[in-house]
Amino acid sequence: MRDETDYEKGDYDSFNSLNECTSQVLEKHLILTLHEFFKDATMHVKG
Repeated sequence: MRDETDYEKGDYDSFNSLNECTSQVLEKHLILTLHEFFKDATMHVKG
């Protein structure tokens, strides 16, 4: 059984489109940065 539901944006959420875009860019940046960090860390541990 699934206990969560998809979020539906309300009237006030449309004002946060810049914040949403910024958070998505930040999230992608962190994912790429952490991926690179762990890839380098793995190479140092193995070598």
